[in-house]
Amino acid sequence: MLDVARLPKALQVAYLQKVDKDADRRAEELKRARADSARIRADGRKIRFDLWLSDWEVTKFERQLETIIGQIEECEK
Repeated sequence: MLDVARLPKALQVAYLQKVDKDADRRAEELKRARADSARIRADGRKIRFDLWLSDWEVTKFERQLETIIGQIEECEK
């Protein structure tokens, strides 16, 4: 690891500015990554809900079809 205290003042300032700039860049990358992660999780929740809703609708229509078939069979007796 670099001992910054042993560098001349001008190099210390330049080095610390670079370190700060790198830290800021990494903080922005982390912020973007967290936002992307939140968006992906939200998209996943929406997709799971849409799938659940579609499955519920299919089940509802299957039950309606069974009821109609049962009524037709009763009428044919």
